[in-house]
Amino acid sequence: MRIGLLAPPWIPVPPPAYGGIERVVALQAAGLAAAGHDVTLVAAPGSTIPGVRVVSPLDALPAQIGMATDEWRHVLGGPRRRAFLLSGNGAQLR
Repeated sequence: MRIGLLAPPWIPVPPPAYGGIERVVALQAAGLAAAGHDVTLVAAPGSTIPGVRVVSPLDALPAQIGMATDEWRHVLGGPRRRAFLLSGNGAQLR
């Protein structure tokens, strides 16, 4: 199964220190990949998970958490990039 995950843009996945959501997303993505799924993760720059395709709409980590422009670029760029990556095989976003 092809699975797309979208993580917040503020902290890499997995997080270098504290990052509750990022830690959960890392575990979920790694577990799904280990189970044989094709996983694409849209996450903050610097994110890496073995066996998971990671893309980031942002060029660098945002300078400040909570800046709406960075968050919107990340959120709106995520589905477009995920659709582009999956479109070659007839995948549909749900």
